[in-house]
Amino acid sequence: MLQAEGKEKNLNNFSLNDCYNKDWVAASNKQDLKNLQCLLCGQVANNAMELNCDEHDNQEDTLVIGEQCLMKYLKENNDQCPIGKHSTCDYVKGRTARKFVCELKVICPRQFMKYPNQREENEAKEGDTPMEDSCAFKGKINEVKEHLENTCSLKTLECIFKKFGCNESLYGSNFEEHMELQMKRHLDLLLGCISDRTVTLALEFFYEIQLSKLDSENKNIQIEELLKQRQQWEEKEKEMKKSQNNLQQDLLKYRTDIERLKKEEPQLTKLLQEKNEILKQNKKYEDELNELKVIIKESQLEIDQLKKQIQNKNDEINSLEQNIQLKDKQIQQMERDIAVVKKDFNDKEKQYHEPVKSFKENFLASVQESHKFFQKMNDQNKREEQKQTDNQDINVYSSLFAPSSALRSNAFSSFKLLKTLSGHTGSVTSIDYSTFDGDQYLCSGSNDNTVRVWDIETNKQSHVFEGHSNYVHCVKFSPYHYHNNRRHVVCSSSDDKTICFWDIKDKKQLQVFNEHTDAVWSIRFSPFNDGRYLCSGSGDKTIRLWDVETSKSLHTFNGHTGDVLCVDISQLQSNSNKNNNIGGNGYTICSGSYDHTIRIWDIETNKLLITFKGHEEAVNSIKYGSNGLGTIGCANTILSGSSDKSVRLWDIRSGQQTQVFNGHLNYVNVVEYSPFVVNHGNSLILWRNSTAICSGSNDNTIRFWDVRSKKELRVINGNDGAILCLKFVSAKRNEKKNENEKNSDYESKRKQLLDLIINPFLKFVYGLVHVDCCEVIMCL
Repeated sequence: MLQAEGKEKNLNNFSLNDCYNKDWVAASNKQDLKNLQCLLCGQVANNAMELNCDEHDNQEDTLVIGEQCLMKYLKENNDQCPIGKHSTCDYVKGRTARKFVCELKVICPRQFMKYPNQREENEAKEGDTPMEDSCAFKGKINEVKEHLENTCSLKTLECIFKKFGCNESLYGSNFEEHMELQMKRHLDLLLGCISDRTVTLALEFFYEIQLSKLDSENKNIQIEELLKQRQQWEEKEKEMKKSQNNLQQDLLKYRTDIERLKKEEPQLTKLLQEKNEILKQNKKYEDELNELKVIIKESQLEIDQLKKQIQNKNDEINSLEQNIQLKDKQIQQMERDIAVVKKDFNDKEKQYHEPVKSFKENFLASVQESHKFFQKMNDQNKREEQKQTDNQDINVYSSLFAPSSALRSNAFSSFKLLKTLSGHTGSVTSIDYSTFDGDQYLCSGSNDNTVRVWDIETNKQSHVFEGHSNYVHCVKFSPYHYHNNRRHVVCSSSDDKTICFWDIKDKKQLQVFNEHTDAVWSIRFSPFNDGRYLCSGSGDKTIRLWDVETSKSLHTFNGHTGDVLCVDISQLQSNSNKNNNIGGNGYTICSGSYDHTIRIWDIETNKLLITFKGHEEAVNSIKYGSNGLGTIGCANTILSGSSDKSVRLWDIRSGQQTQVFNGHLNYVNVVEYSPFVVNHGNSLILWRNSTAICSGSNDNTIRFWDVRSKKELRVINGNDGAILCLKFVSAKRNEKKNENEKNSDYESKRKQLLDLIINPFLKFVYGLVHVDCCEVIMCL
């Protein structure tokens, strides 16, 4: 058996380097610890070592020894085996035993030493009031060291007056209380040490010992030196007594001062608070005085500037008075000249008035007759072959433009590039058009995360908004802010899951809608209630209807199984554009999705009405028709474009697809109805029998289609990228007359009149992505 028996581990000599006390470990662990006990000391093995020896193969249990115990034993017994008297044993780390021991949970060893009979079942339950001077630690053995050094509440502290005679050991929680309660005792100990004769007696005893050791021949010399030292020490002792008396007097004075300060403490605290309040008030007054000084200085500067401006204005007034006098003379001369010109103009007006009036009346009558004739031909075309229908259409258009050879060319015969707006550094994904105070503007959104506003007349960028943190997918001018507040605002949706409103004048963000949980692909303002309601489609597969006035989400439409890529709102259903109630008027929302479907939703009931299936890939663009567009775009028609390269028309009443147009070679990104415009006087009249639609595609083309013949009318090729968006823009006419046309003959005036009455050309804008740059293109 064992060569040496281990002694029971003394709890008062607790160490984390030796084997662990088995009673301490067993207090928190109910399992059998026999296989973990050290063969030498009988405690739980720390850093267990296993004994591997052929002579001990008959042992049933694993032979485990603590590392420190083993090293000590081998050193004392010449490396002999702890079981036999041989020295050929091998020792290896007991990894399983070490891991198991490290995972054992134990209580604080100081807590166990203080309450050795405490067991786990007797520990305080959660919520109970803990015992005073106790430690609630319970953790793994390998966490005990850090606990004892840093967080243990039973860690004892020695009193700082120990060297003067206070030998109490204290827990951290009692240290402050001890110092406060034992203050008088500590002062007495301090005074007692100063007056104690122990130092003097020790010195005398030291002298006697030294004298006894002196040789006889040096004794007298040493005695004299020691006597001198003794005299010096006695003088120092007198000085110390004197210092002691002074110190005692100072202590008495300090005690008196302390007692007085304790009594005056409330009053001093109050005075200090009052002083702080006065300082704060003074600081406030000082700040206000500084602000007034700044205001006065700025006001003085403004006064000086106003004086200079007044002086400049006085100079201008004097100059103007001189010019007025000169202009008066010029006006008098001009009045005389105008009288002569007016007389000449009246004579010519009488000469041409009647022929022009007659021609205008005849021409308008001809247009009305052409409408009737064209309708009649439409009915007849339904029963005839498609080829014959096309020939008759050409005859109708030819008869319509018979008054002037300049108008005989087809509306889609030629297009030319007007302007290129450069500035974006990423793909232009969306554009919109609006007019403010007679000026024309475009807004654009791009994959460069910006929204930009362009002045069409000057061909320049007027504003750029950089608030989005990801791609901008859709932009729209806000009709609500313009009609209600006369503010020019752009609304944009982004891959950053937000919808933002940007004030063009103040160059700042007004509102943010952020309830979508994925990219917002498309937005559309309501054509009713002055655009108060906004519809949005998102990558979170939902459509939301927002109240722009309150910035709140009114409805959420669920049903799509893929990203909602495009949305539109049905046209105005009644004459009450100011009615705040959007329900009960038959308004619907149309949505196109990555799930290949088009869905119609009722705004009032929040329910799905119709699902159109036919596209084979994602639906990228949809448009409601309008009764104002005539045969191609009545309010019951939906136009769509898809990644399956097709353009389709759908009838809401029948729930069926009515037309499909194939010809694009890549994804169709955008579709639009193409209106035919008659400019009559100061108003634009839509040609009700227009049958053209258009589409833009990744194949870098814009194509125009005839709905009746299903044929392609015209193809416009882009530069070197995909057509991502397009928009029709009203042509701004120059009404200034050329001076050379004043004396034109009757035929020239007739052509000018026809040009004002009929203008079949519309400008349109499309976004184009290039390999190297991204631009907005305007064509005619």
